[in-house]
Amino acid sequence: MKVIRLFLDVVRTRITSGKYVFTTKAKTELELEDLDESFVLSAILGLTEADFHHELDGSTGTLWVFFVRLERELFYVKLTIDDRGCVIISFHPSDYEEWK
Repeated sequence: MKVIRLFLDVVRTRITSGKYVFTTKAKTELELEDLDESFVLSAILGLTEADFHHELDGSTGTLWVFFVRLERELFYVKLTIDDRGCVIISFHPSDYEEWK
């Protein structure tokens, strides 16, 4: 769990310093769900170790997957860190309702 906490600390630092990007996929998901970036960034800043689900090996490094409940809806969140900062790869309602 210490690794997750360290990852989230880096995420928070990058986002609060303005070093973050939304992938095209994430931007499309936000448009489809009528979510704005500030809502998503606030949700990501509020992530905890308890929200962590699993990690994946991506072509550019580790991808971190979280599930977080916001306004009675469960969201799937996929993030990574690279030279651009915190990269929001995916943020959308989840089909996986059993989480938590």
